[in-house]
Amino acid sequence: MNEVTKMRLDKLVAKCGLGSRAQARELIRSGQVLVNGLPVKDGGLTLDPLGSTVTVAGKEVNYCEFHYLMLNKPAGVISATRDTLHATVLELLPREYQHLKLFPVGRLDRDAQG
Repeated sequence: MNEVTKMRLDKLVAKCGLGSRAQARELIRSGQVLVNGLPVKDGGLTLDPLGSTVTVAGKEVNYCEFHYLMLNKPAGVISATRDTLHATVLELLPREYQHLKLFPVGRLDRDAQG
């Protein structure tokens, strides 16, 4: 296993959107997390996220380091992560993407669409 690919189990569970690191540790302690089919109680376990099968509450989770989404921006929405006056492109995303630290890479004016 390459040193770069190692990751703590609690961090992997949290990065997959299943809660904070503390919530991930609780899931692990309660026996709801399996690694390669075996129950694990130590959130500090270091593993290869791409070479291990992790199951949480009976559902396999897939680790992905990067997420790319394409959005057809409607007029009236700004290409920003936060704004107090206008809706942002991040607010248009489904709830399942809200835990990711996403940001727009392209920019369209508020009144432009596409």
